[in-house]
Amino acid sequence: MGIICASNYILDRPKIICYISLKINKEVIAMNNFNSLIDFLKVFDTEQKCIDYLTKIIWQDGEYCPHCGSKRIYHFSNNKIHKCADCRVKFSIKVGTIFEDSKISLHKWFMAVYLMTSHKKGISSLQLSKDLGITQKTAWFMLQRLRYAMNIASFKKPLKNIVEVDETYIGGKESNKHIDKRTKNIDKVQDDKTSILGMQELDGDLKLVKFEKTNKANIKPIKEQHVSKKLQYILTKAPYISF
Repeated sequence: MGIICASNYILDRPKIICYISLKINKEVIAMNNFNSLIDFLKVFDTEQKCIDYLTKIIWQDGEYCPHCGSKRIYHFSNNKIHKCADCRVKFSIKVGTIFEDSKISLHKWFMAVYLMTSHKKGISSLQLSKDLGITQKTAWFMLQRLRYAMNIASFKKPLKNIVEVDETYIGGKESNKHIDKRTKNIDKVQDDKTSILGMQELDGDLKLVKFEKTNKANIKPIKEQHVSKKLQYILTKAPYISF
């Protein structure tokens, strides 16, 4: 393992590259890196392409019935419905996923995933409803399901290989505060802000963790929880992040 100094902090980059990973049943969908919504729509521009992509991921180890596990599957001509040759139950590829029992098109689900993860501060149900042309109630339902999926254990797997690390402090500028509430000691300005540690696997997942004070004692447990011991390099300039 080695430590390399990074010249471009991951939390300061103006250009957000969205890496979408979504837990589906026992598999993980890892979409491509997209620089913009236009790039995303070039890949997933139709409902069938989204269905084909989900099918490829879920059945990457072979076709099977989500109800009985049988590998004898019949396919209908519309490429959307399948039937098990043993239990005789019809099903779609969405069965067993967060998309199951939803009348919302998979195309809109994929767009919701992109929009939700491409904004630094997330997205509200009102804004998502406007972007997708759906009701706010439906948008709220979609966001709830996506947030539930992100709490599944696969999202908490340790980062590995090359990992970039950076910290930031969230809070109002001292110059914008009333003069009576400003921090007089410049060295203690960070104490009045929320400390966030960002860790991103190269071309992979980004994790943001809140911590109390900027020192090795607080950083070490975060490292042990979120970064694999098998990583190759960590890119950072901070002396206290000696992984």
